Amino acid sequence: MTYVICQPCITVKDKSCVDVCPVDCIYKVPGEELPSLQTFVDIDLERCIGCALCERWCPWDAIDMVPSVEIATHVANKGGPAEYLEKNGERLVAVAQGLADLAAEQQAPKKPAAT
Repeated sequence: MTYVICQPCITVKDKSCVDVCPVDCIYKVPGEELPSLQTFVDIDLERCIGCALCERWCPWDAIDMVPSVEIATHVANKGGPAEYLEKNGERLVAVAQGLADLAAEQQAPKKPAAT
């Protein structure tokens, strides 16, 4: 899964990751104080296919790929503007946790069927 480390992303205008995403799951988030100057991106985890193109194209190393079972921890600690996190933080972490739980369930060894 992919997640954005907000601090290095906030200070730049070029968001190459948005252009290379084949499923359009990366979106720009304007800053509250300076919306025309201060932006960062976030990722719609439910649409992300894990292709890693955004990670490869980000010249500021602001995007990382992590195992799906670890995504909720990384999303919870990625940072970002306080206003954005206050409005969206719980929802973003809940989505990430749901995906992490699903990945853990899929990776769990299957119990043999009782006969």
